Amino acid sequence: MTDYIFNQAGFMPKSSKFFIVKNAPADFFEICNFITKKSIFEGNLRKLKHCELSGENDLSRGDFSKIHSEGIYYIRCAFKESEPFKIERHIYEDMFASSLKTFYFQRASMKLAKEYADEWARNAGHPDIRLALHESTGKIGFWSAPGGWYDAGDYGKYVVNAGITLWTLLTLHHVSLSARKIKLNIPESKNGICDLLNEIRYELEWLLKMQDEDGGVFFKVGSLKWTGHFAPAQDALPRYVIGKSTASTLNFVIACAFAARSFKSIDADFSSKLWKAAEKAWEWAVNNPEIPHPAECGGTGLYPDDNFSDEFISAAVELYVSSGSAEYQDYVLRYFTLKKKLSLCCWNNFEMPAVISILTNDSMFQKSGVKKIKREFMRFADEIKNETVKAHYRVPMKQNDFIWGSNSIALNKALVLCFAHKFSGKKTYLNATFDILNYICGMNPLDICYVTGFGKKSPRYIHYRPFTGSDFSEPHPGFLAGGPNNGREDDLDYPLKFPMTSYLDRTDSFASNEVAINWNAVLAFVLGYIDDAGE
Repeated sequence: MTDYIFNQAGFMPKSSKFFIVKNAPADFFEICNFITKKSIFEGNLRKLKHCELSGENDLSRGDFSKIHSEGIYYIRCAFKESEPFKIERHIYEDMFASSLKTFYFQRASMKLAKEYADEWARNAGHPDIRLALHESTGKIGFWSAPGGWYDAGDYGKYVVNAGITLWTLLTLHHVSLSARKIKLNIPESKNGICDLLNEIRYELEWLLKMQDEDGGVFFKVGSLKWTGHFAPAQDALPRYVIGKSTASTLNFVIACAFAARSFKSIDADFSSKLWKAAEKAWEWAVNNPEIPHPAECGGTGLYPDDNFSDEFISAAVELYVSSGSAEYQDYVLRYFTLKKKLSLCCWNNFEMPAVISILTNDSMFQKSGVKKIKREFMRFADEIKNETVKAHYRVPMKQNDFIWGSNSIALNKALVLCFAHKFSGKKTYLNATFDILNYICGMNPLDICYVTGFGKKSPRYIHYRPFTGSDFSEPHPGFLAGGPNNGREDDLDYPLKFPMTSYLDRTDSFASNEVAINWNAVLAFVLGYIDDAGE
C-alpha cells in the first residue's frame, strides 16, 4: 500500500510544496493535472532515515515547489495515485475566517443566535453578574464580571491567557491587511469597525471588569469543581472571582495599553478608558511586584508563573509605545537585558512579545539597542528555519516540544518566522512558515489536519464543553486541536505513543484534543500573515 501525506487544505502558488510517501514503489514521482490526467512535473523522491519522533521507517519525501500554476492536481508514483489537492492564491482564506470566528463561539454570558451561529446556536450561559469573591482575593462579597471568552475546553475565564491571546490578535490587526478586512458575521459586524477589533473588544470589556478599585486585577473566574460536559446554560455550579496577582495585573496592562493605541482613532473614549486602566494597573504591579497566582484550582487551571520580569518588560514596552513617556522608556532600558537565547511567545513568557513590539516600533527606541535585539531575533529565527529544513516532516519540533498544546508551539515558531520575513524580506523564512502550516494541515504521521472542519480528516471530538455538552453533529470549523502530547496526562490508552503520534480524537483526551484561545490566536496570526505575504 502506498500512502501519500500532504497538506490537505492545499497550497498557495509560490509556497513550498512537500509531501511524504510511505513505502514508495519507486524513487521518482509525477504531479498530474486532475482534469487532463497529464503529467506536468517529474521529480525524485528522497529516502529518509528512521524517524525517532514517530517511530517510522520507509519514508520518502517529494518536493514540487516549482509548480506555481493554480489548479487541481494529484501525485502519482508507479501508477499509485494520491487524492486530489488544490493550488490556489487564497487557499487559506476560509480557514483564516473560521479560526477567528471561533472566538465568537467562545463568548460567555450571551446567547449565540442562529443568525450568527448557524447550526451551533445556543442559549446564554454563565451570566457572571453576581460572583462570590473567593477568599484568595482578600475581599468578601460579590463581583460582576459578565462577558469575555471561555478560555479553553472548560468554562473558566482567565486574565493570564487573555493577555497573550489579545497581544497576538492585536499584533495580527497591526500587521495584516487581510485581518483588518475580515468579515465574520458577528452581532457587531455592521458598526463600521473591523470585525477583528469588534471581537477583541468583547474580551477587553470583560477584562476591564476584572480590575479591582485599587488597580490590581483579579486572576480568574470559574467554579471550584470541574463542571461536567454540559452546555453553558445547563452549568449550575456556583462561580467565583479567584485571586489577584502580579502576573494577572501585568497581563492586563499589556493588553489594555496595546489596545488603547489600536482603538485611539476608532473610539477615543474607549481608548482613554483602556489607557487609564492600564496606568492604574501598572502602578499596582510596581508596588506589588511578587504576588503569586492563587493556589485554588479545584475547577480552574492554575496558570502558574513565578518569574514576572518578562511581563514587566512587555508591559513597559506597550505603555511606552502607546504614550512615548520617558518613564516607561527608562524602565525598558534599565530592565531589558537580552538572554543569550530567546523564548517563544507563551502565556507565561512575554519576552518575545516585548522583542516584537520593539522591532515593529523600532524608531521609538535607541538604534544600538534595537540593532542588538534584531540581531538576536534573526539568529533565533535562523535556528528555527534550519530545524525545519532538517526535519522529516519539515516541522521544527523536538521531543520536548510535544507537550500540552504542541501545535501552538509549532505555530509560535511560525510566528517568529513571519516576523523574520517581515524584517528581512527573505522568502526562505516564509517557506519555512508554509512548511509548519503544511504539518498542521496534514503533513504529519497521523495524516490529519488539526484544524476542525478542514481537510479529508480533521478532529471531530474535541475536548470543548460547549460542543460536547450539546447535540451538535460536529464542531464549528476553525478550532485548533492541541495536538500530540508525549506526556499523555489524561491517562488514556494511546495506540501510538511516539512524541509525534500521541494524539487521540476523543472528547476525553484533554491532553491532546482540547482547544484554547491562545492556540487559536496564533493559528489565526499565521494564516492572516501568509494570506497577505503569500503569492
